[in-house]
Amino acid sequence: MVEPIMFVAIGFLIAGLLVIGVIPLVHARAERLTMRRMEAMTPLSMVEIQAEKDQLRAEFAMSTRRLEMAVEQLKAKTTNQLTEIGKKSDAIGRLKLELGEKTAALFALEAKGKQLTDELLDLRDDHESSSSTLAETERALANARAELAQVTSELNRGAVDSTGQRVELLALRAQSEALKGQIESYELKTRELQERLRSKSEEAQSLSDTLAKERARKREALLIATERELARIQAQVRRKGSPLRAAGEIGLAVGEVVNAKKMAKHFALDIRDGHFTWARKVDQIAAEAKLDGIYVIRTSVPAEDLGTAHAVQAYKDLSRVERAFRSMKTVDLEIRPIRHWSAGRVRAHVFLCMLAYHVEWHLRQTLAPLLFHDTNLDAARAERSSPVASTDPSPAARTKKAIKRNANGDRVHNFAGLIDHLGTMTRNTMRMPLAKKHRFTLLSKSTPLQESAFQLLGFDPKRVQ
Repeated sequence: MVEPIMFVAIGFLIAGLLVIGVIPLVHARAERLTMRRMEAMTPLSMVEIQAEKDQLRAEFAMSTRRLEMAVEQLKAKTTNQLTEIGKKSDAIGRLKLELGEKTAALFALEAKGKQLTDELLDLRDDHESSSSTLAETERALANARAELAQVTSELNRGAVDSTGQRVELLALRAQSEALKGQIESYELKTRELQERLRSKSEEAQSLSDTLAKERARKREALLIATERELARIQAQVRRKGSPLRAAGEIGLAVGEVVNAKKMAKHFALDIRDGHFTWARKVDQIAAEAKLDGIYVIRTSVPAEDLGTAHAVQAYKDLSRVERAFRSMKTVDLEIRPIRHWSAGRVRAHVFLCMLAYHVEWHLRQTLAPLLFHDTNLDAARAERSSPVASTDPSPAARTKKAIKRNANGDRVHNFAGLIDHLGTMTRNTMRMPLAKKHRFTLLSKSTPLQESAFQLLGFDPKRVQ
């Protein structure tokens, strides 16, 4: 019984050993057969595949190197362009600095020209008054000479030796000599005034010529600078592969150039797809050059409604309009932000802001004695020799600003400070403990400044006890 079992066990053991020895051989043969079959199915051998891999690696390395070289070239080109842009920025900065200096010199020349014009007008007025005085003196001298001739002829005809007539004759002669002296002094003064008038006219003409030359030089420099930029854009348009090909893109580039220097009005531009040319408007430039050195204010209002002096004053008062809009937008009224969407509500909002500013303007005019405002502005303007000249503050305004008080001794304030002080007055609704149902209004006691303001405004808030 044991022996069969041992034989079976030994048989299984031998079979396992045989299987263990045969399996590696079968596996190796299967691998060889599989490799042969794969090589038969694949058009390339392993060596060729490895060679193709090496070739792809080499091509990838070459393309990577070419890209690196292209990137380096682009970096170098970008560096050069940045350097050129920096140089151009420095040049633009220098041009802006030079433009600022020239503009300041131009404003100085304009101010000197206005001053000389005022002096010229004063000299002309003095000359006219001296000429009228001289004419009156010459007429008086002619009358005296006529009377002297008449008296002399009467003396010669009558041959009357009268003491009274001799005295009158001597008096007339003395008066004639005095009138001759006055005429000589007036003639000397007239010659001096004429000489001063001529020198001032020459100085004013010289300044006007200098101003005209400076404006012509500045305009020519701006035209040349604009043409240089336009030539650069034209070269970009003509270059092959340039992004500036469409008319819209060319127009944007050209508009940026001509608007930067305010020279668009002096150039005739021809812009089409892939095409850009320009030319100067010679006639328009020549017409503008004729006004160099001349400052002209033009209005569409008839002269009988708005005279010369009033037109100049209205132009100078534009700063008040700008100050009013600035006050409405930011300082006092803060018209923005407009928290409305419909057109009617927006118009109503703007109308209320305009109405509020109208009330503020009347308050400033009425409360001017308590503010730093010049209450004699019309009289100061009337004393000017020309409406172009600036208005000097009146003596009352200078005194008010110096001592910070008005003519009545009250302290003056700015408008915002005065309104804040008026805002300290309160209106209280009172109720007594014994009669809680009965109420009455009690205003706070007014300060002297508040009383002065209420008197100027024409009303007095009552204080109920």
